[in-house]
Amino acid sequence: SACYLENLLSHHNVFLGVAPRPIRAEPCCVRPAPTRRQSCKKPSLRAVGIDSGVEICSSADIPGGTGLGSSSSFTVGLLRALRAYRDLDANPADLAREACDVEITRAGSPIGKQDQYAAAFGGFNLIEFHPDDAVSVTPVATALNPSSAPWSNAST
Repeated sequence: SACYLENLLSHHNVFLGVAPRPIRAEPCCVRPAPTRRQSCKKPSLRAVGIDSGVEICSSADIPGGTGLGSSSSFTVGLLRALRAYRDLDANPADLAREACDVEITRAGSPIGKQDQYAAAFGGFNLIEFHPDDAVSVTPVATALNPSSAPWSNAST
């Protein structure tokens, strides 16, 4: 089958006069379980009201499940692109809320909300999660960025 890694290893011992013997490696085409990125594509389309006519292809250098927030960043970026495609507004609070809905509720991922809010708002922020499910985002002034962002003290 073409699924085998065709890395033929040969080993031969010149001193003993043994001929090279190819060794076939184990199968390498086992399909991995879908990543969170893959499982969020259809729910993202549905979230912005797209039922057909759009195909999403993606690739990444960072695999899902690394704890770096790449899947949530992907979802926020995808939602922003889909909203632009439909000429819909895409403010950070709406994107974060929608990304949480897509990943947690629609795709069933047992994750928190911090990555989606960090990706949607960008920068260095104080993000507060309240018991009533409200979220407050306040930009933190730094020496490199002394001004506040336009969403200063945004609440969702």
